[in-house]
Amino acid sequence: MEKCLIWGAGTIGSSSVLIDILSQNYHVMAYCDSNISQREIINGLHLINIQNVNKYLEKEKISVILIAVMDRNIIKEILKVIEDKNLNHIRILNLYDAEYSQMENLYLMNMHKKMKFQWDIDFQNQSKVWIDSIASEIQYWINEYHSTKGKFIDEYLLNNQFEKYFFEYREFAEGLGNNDIVLDIGGGIISKFGCITERGCILNVRTVDPLAHWYNQLLPNNIEQNKKCEFGLFEFIGNFYDKESVDCVLINNALDHCIDPFKSIIGCLYILRVNKKVGMLHRRAEAVYEKYTGMHKWNIDYNAELHLLIWNQENAMDLTEALRDIAEIEVTPIGEETLREKQNIKVVITKKRSFELEQYIDLKKEQYLLTNLINCLMKYFAENDFSKIYAELNSIKWRNYK
Repeated sequence: MEKCLIWGAGTIGSSSVLIDILSQNYHVMAYCDSNISQREIINGLHLINIQNVNKYLEKEKISVILIAVMDRNIIKEILKVIEDKNLNHIRILNLYDAEYSQMENLYLMNMHKKMKFQWDIDFQNQSKVWIDSIASEIQYWINEYHSTKGKFIDEYLLNNQFEKYFFEYREFAEGLGNNDIVLDIGGGIISKFGCITERGCILNVRTVDPLAHWYNQLLPNNIEQNKKCEFGLFEFIGNFYDKESVDCVLINNALDHCIDPFKSIIGCLYILRVNKKVGMLHRRAEAVYEKYTGMHKWNIDYNAELHLLIWNQENAMDLTEALRDIAEIEVTPIGEETLREKQNIKVVITKKRSFELEQYIDLKKEQYLLTNLINCLMKYFAENDFSKIYAELNSIKWRNYK
């Protein structure tokens, strides 16, 4: 087995999942990074300084380097360093290469084979993990706003076409009718879905997100109220809207951020009218692709029977089986044979019959979980410095007033 060195010891590179993926084909020997600080050992492997990497590669007879960063510009910078160090005899891989994609696909297949279906969510601890990611998520969208001068928001505001940014929903849209209430849950600052379908049906599209009050500060001051993002917690969505009051729920690249995705789907089906649909579009197994960094905690996936699977390192569920009594699930793989970055999964869940929340959710426990979540949020905002975020948002708000 060839020996491999991981170049990059950040959140992606230092992930134990990356070690597991590479270990299928290579003997991973060590890490290399320009920022060593106080760290010397990661996942039981030595961290080598860039100044000493040539000597280490020669001594250990390493033949492969994997550049373990997602930013393509940083990959180019690392390649230049490697070139300057005359390491052209070493085979260089990165996370976008076909060979790496094959390894990650093999890893997913092996995970399916040994998957144990169990669902025991540590809601309290997972709430803290989710809450700890809030500031970085807000900062990400502030940075996006600055880098584009808010043009992406203007573009979405001007869009009226339902399917413009998601051609995958064209067939799905044929089942929508005039005045249908459509919730885009986890839709971010503003929904990319316009309010008119190709057939000419006019929809009531509403964006729902737990960070709504932050996101709305990035919107123009004169925006209509119905285009502002509505506050809603995915896991408790059944408490934000009446039973069977919604005609369609859309979830795009958001379910993998959840604390408890099964609970979230149950809530979506509860507020959905009978025979109406939930539409979902996600990168396949996003948590593995992102190495469980940031808010990416769950894999939205499928097996050989095209059953909808939701899983991570601790829990797994076959939703096709779990929801068989109340819903029909259709899974469509997209780009299955392509590179991992282009592999997606489209899911349509049709509600078959009415049900009560308490059939699937312990409502007394839910009150406790919600109370604890509020407590964790208050503690988080009391103990962390948000002055930079507040200053940037106020600057944007002032600009939007002009």
